[in-house]
Amino acid sequence: MEFRILGPVEVMHDGQTVAPGSPKQRALLVNLIVHYGKVVSRDRLIEDLWAGSPPSTGLGVLQNYISQLRKVLGTTVVVTRGTGYFLDVDPDSIDSVRFERLVEQGRTALQAGDPSHAGQVVGEALGLWRGQALADIAAEAFAQAEISRLHELRAVAVELGLEAQIARGRHREAVGAGEAAVAEHPFRERLWWLLMLALYRSGRQADALRAYQRARTALRDELGLEPGSELRDLEAAILDQRRNLDELLVTTTPRRRVARHPRPATPLLGRAEEWSAIEAFLDGSADTAGGLLLLVGEPGIGKTRLLKEAQRHVEGRGGIVIAGRGFEAKRGRPYGVWVDALRSAPLPELDRNLRTALAPLLPELGGAPTQLDDPNRLYDAVARLLSMLADKVPVAVLVDDVQWLDEPTFMLLHFAVRHLAASVAFVAAARPAELDENRASARIVQALRRDDALSELFVGPLTPASIAQLTEPIAPGADTEETASCSTPASVCATPAS
Repeated sequence: MEFRILGPVEVMHDGQTVAPGSPKQRALLVNLIVHYGKVVSRDRLIEDLWAGSPPSTGLGVLQNYISQLRKVLGTTVVVTRGTGYFLDVDPDSIDSVRFERLVEQGRTALQAGDPSHAGQVVGEALGLWRGQALADIAAEAFAQAEISRLHELRAVAVELGLEAQIARGRHREAVGAGEAAVAEHPFRERLWWLLMLALYRSGRQADALRAYQRARTALRDELGLEPGSELRDLEAAILDQRRNLDELLVTTTPRRRVARHPRPATPLLGRAEEWSAIEAFLDGSADTAGGLLLLVGEPGIGKTRLLKEAQRHVEGRGGIVIAGRGFEAKRGRPYGVWVDALRSAPLPELDRNLRTALAPLLPELGGAPTQLDDPNRLYDAVARLLSMLADKVPVAVLVDDVQWLDEPTFMLLHFAVRHLAASVAFVAAARPAELDENRASARIVQALRRDDALSELFVGPLTPASIAQLTEPIAPGADTEETASCSTPASVCATPAS
C-alpha cells in the first residue's frame, strides 16, 4: 500500500487507487499521515476535523470514521494506542517521508563531494511531486503547517539540485532549471545566487549581472529589501571577472544560517546536557531544530543563566540577538517585550514603508505617534525585519519569563515562530505553574504543540556534585550535605559559609 500526499491525496494498493471515503475520512487519514511515527490523540483529531467546533457526537463520529478507514485500508493499518491512533505502515510507503529521506541523502552526498549521486537522489525526490501538496484538503486548518513545511523543503531540494548540477559542470542545464526556479520562488536569494553562478560559468557574464538586477528589483519592489551579502559578493566577483568561484559554492544548506568558526561555549556547571541541547538548537543542527525551544523550570533554577549563555553563543558568532523579558507588573503593556527587545538590537537601515509599519512599536521610526490600525501589517513588518537580519547573520529571539507576556505579545511571537523558524532561532524560558495560568500563553503553547513547532526542555535541580563545585569559590569548606539540599542555583548562592 502506498500513501501519496505530494499532490492530491491518493492511496494506492496493488496499482489501484483506493478511495478513503468521505472528505472527513480523507482528512482523518491525512492527519495520521502527516503525524507519521506519533500517536495522535482522539481530542486532537476531533479538534482538527471540525476546526475547533466539534459536534456533541464528535467522539462517536470519529470512531465510526476509524472503523470505515479500517474496512478500506485493512485492520492493521490504523492502530489504537491508548487514547489515540497510530498509522502502522512502512515509512517508505508514504511519499512525503521518502521525499525527506532522499533530500537528506542528497544534502549528505553534496557535503561528501559526490554531486553526481546528490543530483540523482534529489531528482528522484522531486519526481515524487504531482502538484501542490495536499491539494484537495488545502482548506483544512490543520493541514496548513504541513503544506508550508513540505513546500519549503521542496524549494530546498530545488536548490540542492541546482548546486549538484553546477558542481558537476552542467552549467547550461543549470541555467534553464535556475530560470524556472526563480520564476516559482522569486524571493529566494539562494536560487538567484545559483542562477547567476550558472550563467557566469556558461560564459554569460552580462546575463549574470542582469540576473542580479532582476533579483534586486524583485526584492526591493515587493519586500522593500536589498539583496543580502552573498548576492552582493557574487556580483562583485563577477564584475572582477574572477575565474575561480569554487570557494563561493557552499554545498550545504543548513536549517539556519550559522557561522563556520564557532568559539567555545562558556562552561556551565552541571548544565552540560541542557546546554548541548540549546547549542544544537541555536545552530540548527538538532533533530528538533525549528519552532520554539521552551526552557521550563522553577524560579531560580538557572533558566536565565542558560539564556545569557545562548546570547553569548550567538553574538560570539557575529550574530544578532533580539532579547526581551516579561515582567508581572507590565502585563498590561501590549507588545512591551517586543518594544524593549527591538530597541536594544542593532537595526539596519530601513526603507520608509517598513519604518512606517513598525512605528506602532517604535514610534521613533515614524517621526510621530502612530496608532495600530492593522495588527497583521505589524506582524508582517516584524517578520520582514527579522528576515532581513537573518539574511545576513545568525539571529536569535530570546524571551525570558514568558509566563508574564500579554496576549498581543504572545500572538506576535506565535506568528514569528510559525513564519521564521527555518531562519531564526526562538528560545524562551518560563515557570510552569504561572505559564499554565496565563490563558494567552496556554492557548498558544497548545497551538505550537499541535503544529509540532514546540520543543520543551526541562531545567531541573543541580546534582550534589555540581552544587559542591559551585559553592566552593564562595563558601570554601561548606557542608556539602546542607548545600546539596538546596534545589536551585539561586538558593545555593544564598547559602552562608560555615
